[in-house]
Amino acid sequence: MTVNAALGMFGCAPAPFPRSADRGKASRMNRSPPSEPDRPRAQRTRNPIAGGIFIALLPLAGAWFGGRQGQPVIGLLAGLGAGIVAALIVMLSDRLSRSR
Repeated sequence: MTVNAALGMFGCAPAPFPRSADRGKASRMNRSPPSEPDRPRAQRTRNPIAGGIFIALLPLAGAWFGGRQGQPVIGLLAGLGAGIVAALIVMLSDRLSRSR
């Protein structure tokens, strides 16, 4: 498989060079970008809510709290579990609000 074929699977293939017969016409590179419904789903503009901050900060808070109790690893794992649950809640609430 060539690099261009691999990129084409993800919709990022380079634009073809204009042929000599197309010199006087508007080439593909001069066209405006496709309208929103014509774009692939991954390229549509979205502003999702970031829930990953919970996965980053709650394990640190759990390790600190667990260290104060004498069990930092258990606190880290509890914080990681709580962070994952919080991130899932944020993700699902964002997805539900966008489907309405």
